[in-house]
Amino acid sequence: MSVQKWSKAVNPVLSTTLDLPPSCIEFVPRSRDKLPCFQTGEYFVVGTYHLQKEAETPLTPDVGTKDSKQPEAAGSSPQSSPDSKLQSRNGSLNLFKLTGHKFRAHGQKLRLIQRVPCPSAVLDLHFHPVFASTLGVVTSTGAISIYNLAEELVTPSHGDVGDSPFIYTLKHRATLQVFSPSTIITSFAWYRATGESNFKQSSSDLMACTTSDNGVYLVRLNWVIEDEDCPDAEPDYHYHFDILNNGQPINKHDLEAWCCTFSPEGTVYSGGDDGKIRATPLYRNPSNRAKDVELQEVSRQTVFSGHGAGVTAILVLPLPSSPLGSILLTGSYDDYVRVYAEHDFRPFVANTKAKVLTELKIGGGVWRLKFLQDYPLSTKSDANVKYRVLASCMHEGARILEVSGNQTGDWKIEVIATMKIHESMCYAADVRPLAMNPPLGWDETRLCVSASFYDKLLCAWVFNPDDVETPS
Repeated sequence: MSVQKWSKAVNPVLSTTLDLPPSCIEFVPRSRDKLPCFQTGEYFVVGTYHLQKEAETPLTPDVGTKDSKQPEAAGSSPQSSPDSKLQSRNGSLNLFKLTGHKFRAHGQKLRLIQRVPCPSAVLDLHFHPVFASTLGVVTSTGAISIYNLAEELVTPSHGDVGDSPFIYTLKHRATLQVFSPSTIITSFAWYRATGESNFKQSSSDLMACTTSDNGVYLVRLNWVIEDEDCPDAEPDYHYHFDILNNGQPINKHDLEAWCCTFSPEGTVYSGGDDGKIRATPLYRNPSNRAKDVELQEVSRQTVFSGHGAGVTAILVLPLPSSPLGSILLTGSYDDYVRVYAEHDFRPFVANTKAKVLTELKIGGGVWRLKFLQDYPLSTKSDANVKYRVLASCMHEGARILEVSGNQTGDWKIEVIATMKIHESMCYAADVRPLAMNPPLGWDETRLCVSASFYDKLLCAWVFNPDDVETPS
């Protein structure tokens, strides 16, 4: 008897095999940019991570729990092996285009538009929150790369790329050595200012980075574009990165740092192999208001636990800001997702320390979490809210979660769809962005892409909310 590899709400569309193991995926975001690729949601980028044969050793983090399913490749630590070489890993960026009806298997095609070899493994990649054509990429050798999407006329050399007379390709702009070549940058996040922010718009060039030497860093991208006013000239881009806080980490975990994110107000939340979340609120230098984030409020740094293994994913739920902190959705390779209050702010609780409000064991070891859409900030503190989240569960494929609750502390997590076609570690998944200005998107059918590491399998599949089975 065959085992069903996907739930009723999931319909596999197509699959392909990559040349190297995939570590991260992101769709080109929809935006009002003049390039059509930002309006169709057809393009996505896959980053890969290859541990070269001569240096292969089983490198796994250790948090003192023998039963936990731990990351085996995409976060392998250079300190775990005394014989590891600086250049023992390489990778690539793969730009794909999905064509055909976005929700039907018939006629759907997946085309590899471009493959960019990288001398180091790719650990994470994200498009810029304001300049949507700019892609940031972090690597296994402490370097950060910047690429831009550019429009090209289709020629016979491009092969079959669909009906459009144009395609879009990645143009390399810069690769800069930001950290030591022995340092793996395990993840990064752009600061995305929304609503009431402590920082001005230029803070969109602010990045938080986590590293294999346990650090959490603030890095600013500085760029100058020359000749941008000359229509006949190719713009000349100049980039450099500055590590803020005098080059020192703003916080440090006891073991490898795995993930990070910003709250809209400017707090950096990071998760590490020590099973802890560390929160670092940032503030503007009071002696020079032209500077955004040069210092951090050390006295307000908080550390909270409650996870049985390393914390590998953090989402800040878009709820009204509170002086008592944020509500987070976290993932860990102890197989659980949790709704976590930075402070237990319920009026009948005397001790306001951080608290897990609810948790659910979803299996497989949770590596990454992504919202299915951009959710508007709730304006009512007593409102009931719902979010849908795509989870990359290392040993158990991908899942779609529904997270619901309110700021009084009543929360629930449900698994509403599963995709278990992957036979090895699922580190990467993303969802095709909604059309601009959707009514909400809650009931829309969504196209997802997920990938597994050792078998190098890339799958596109459809999630249909109408077919979600209500848990008994």
